[in-house]
Amino acid sequence: MNFKIHRGTKEIGGSCVEVWTDSTRIVIDFGMPLVNSDRTPFDEDKIKNLSKEELIQQGILPDIPSLYQENTGTALLISHSHKDHYGLMKYIHPSCPVWMGNGTYGMIKKSSDFHDEEWSLNNINIFGHQKVFDIGDIKIKPYLMDHSSIDAYAFYVKAGDTSLLYSGDFRNHGKKAKIFDFFLMDVPKEMDYLLLEGSSIGREDGKYKTEDELEEQFISTFKETKGINLIFVSGQNIDRITTIYRACKKCRKEFVIDFYTANMLKIANEKARH
Repeated sequence: MNFKIHRGTKEIGGSCVEVWTDSTRIVIDFGMPLVNSDRTPFDEDKIKNLSKEELIQQGILPDIPSLYQENTGTALLISHSHKDHYGLMKYIHPSCPVWMGNGTYGMIKKSSDFHDEEWSLNNINIFGHQKVFDIGDIKIKPYLMDHSSIDAYAFYVKAGDTSLLYSGDFRNHGKKAKIFDFFLMDVPKEMDYLLLEGSSIGREDGKYKTEDELEEQFISTFKETKGINLIFVSGQNIDRITTIYRACKKCRKEFVIDFYTANMLKIANEKARH
């Protein structure tokens, strides 16, 4: 088994890792960059009229020819529903098999409706927590992780005697912190390659507050202020929205959300029932 990291080692966002054997090729994540090569913010609008060839030449699309060709057998795995992990997916060929979690599928589908994206999700396959599946001669075991996205996964990948772990985005201070502890106990202790997300490396702010600690902070703020409290948070950050709701309930404050967030909560609720 061989692998190549196309993006994500020198910048946050735009994650993409290619893994292949003599007979099988998979790509893990196909993210939209967050920054340009000069570290200025990436503007998605500026690439809308560029061809695939131009995007590859500029280093925006990863140079993986089989992703853009019909029926090559190359498969794409998406770890979660943040655009820096799936945002370039509209450029792959419709015949390419795409694997993702059920909640991720729902979040991406609904987000594309809200953003009026002119593309659809094709050839979708759904995986689940710890349920091993095969793509050619590559075995993949997904692990649900603690992350602001409700349906974020790590992947333990094995082909022959070679193994690799792709952590995806993760943390251990959210409402699913216990599942991260379980992951540490269950994942094989010996492997050949370990690809870890590292967006917090180098930060000096120390320990992160848990959602329970943030809930107490919200309660304190709500009690100290009168009238409306306006809070800006991603509509897909279900943990944080739950934290705010719980604090509102304890302070008897009315909880009001926008239409997009309401749809994300509806999807999260449907996923919880399956």
